[in-house]
Amino acid sequence: MRGAAATERRDSSLHPAHQSVIPVLAGHRAGGALVARLLNLMGVELGWPLKLADEENPRGSWEHGLFNTVNERLLEAIGLPSDGMARPETLAAFAQRVTTLQLSDEDREDLAARLARNFMQPVWSWKDPRTALAWPFWNRLLGDLGYRAVRPVVVARHPDACFERQSRGGGLRPMGGLQGLSARDFSNSLWWATYQILLASELDAEQTLIVCLEDLLDPETAPGEVARLASHVGAGQGSAQRALEWIEWSSSKRLETPSDPNLRALWEGMQALAAVQRDAFLKSTPSLPVVHRESRGSEPKSKNAEYCIFQVSPVGYPHSHAFDEVAQALHFGFAELGRTAPIVHRVEDLQGTPIVVGANLLGRFSDTKSVVEALPAGTILYNLEQIDTESDWLTEEYLSLLRRFRVWDYSPANANRLRDLGVLVEGVCGIGYVPELSRIDQSVEEDIDVLFYGGLNPRRQKILDELKGRG
Repeated sequence: MRGAAATERRDSSLHPAHQSVIPVLAGHRAGGALVARLLNLMGVELGWPLKLADEENPRGSWEHGLFNTVNERLLEAIGLPSDGMARPETLAAFAQRVTTLQLSDEDREDLAARLARNFMQPVWSWKDPRTALAWPFWNRLLGDLGYRAVRPVVVARHPDACFERQSRGGGLRPMGGLQGLSARDFSNSLWWATYQILLASELDAEQTLIVCLEDLLDPETAPGEVARLASHVGAGQGSAQRALEWIEWSSSKRLETPSDPNLRALWEGMQALAAVQRDAFLKSTPSLPVVHRESRGSEPKSKNAEYCIFQVSPVGYPHSHAFDEVAQALHFGFAELGRTAPIVHRVEDLQGTPIVVGANLLGRFSDTKSVVEALPAGTILYNLEQIDTESDWLTEEYLSLLRRFRVWDYSPANANRLRDLGVLVEGVCGIGYVPELSRIDQSVEEDIDVLFYGGLNPRRQKILDELKGRG
């Protein structure tokens, strides 16, 4: 049954009625990606797979393909471009029609099952600029699927700033064809239509948070804005501090109020709504996270460690956390030997001889392509992938990388296979244990016999099937 997953969850508290959904509603290039990432750092689930970082979005777009697909189909069903780029009158007509658009029972069950599989945390979110245009559809659908706590975040940005971001690399023209308007006029009309449609839709004022991106990018006002986001999703101050430290501060001056009266009225209206919410929040908030201006882009205090553990962590790729425990085991193992080996995630923080975990990710993502050239000659690549000719990771590019640096492996069998492939393996370093990795309370009675965590393939599925067959 397509919809079975929605009712077969292990934890009944994860039923839609007990989850909070935080849709990020923002126009094109209005800062929705930043807000989605900040929510993610506060513990809000964004699901997987996400669109990965690319040249246009070097820090990630934080969009889930499921919502991209549904929004594209909604637009195409009504005869609009799938990117949502059209004249205001066309978008207004779409907003009217989408209020009555219905999914078939089969599609509804399929979407319910997909949401259940992808979003298993108490609080989850998604971001796609087209959602702002189709919000009446999503709002009604979420209610029909049993989601009761729907708390959107509306992100507004100065229309001139949106135009500047849309215009980089000529990105605006292919998306909308400009519809017979100049690039700036088309961008402004798209901005006006998006927020006009949002304000005219069924947004619950008590459940909706409004944020202006300029306030998030200003170190003077950002702590209050991040604290508002944290409060909105029920996150603690510790996660708010982590989110604040992820922001790259803008050095640009505030833009002038738009000269077009329609744009000016709408932009000032969005600012006023955000200000009312902010003022009420700050009056009742005893403390805010603190901006550490030196926290981003600064050199570490010490560069004297003999080794460091460099954990490759592409933006938007959560599977890099699979290397967390290996990196920590190395870190604490060195400490037991009386040596310091910090775990670092940025090439700027490398010190001593780097031991790289997750080396198979180097060059596979736009933000890891230049990392290799920054690695010193004595770098050690600690291979943690099975050396199997059927593996997607065992590419000629990866083998060339292994031939270029010193190599450790976790498996003697792997080491022998790599030597046959022309890779000089310096030594075998088995995956070890340190007391600091003991974090599960052993006094709790477990109801799981075998826990499998990882990607499926035919070899692994066969083992799982055999375990299931034996009860």
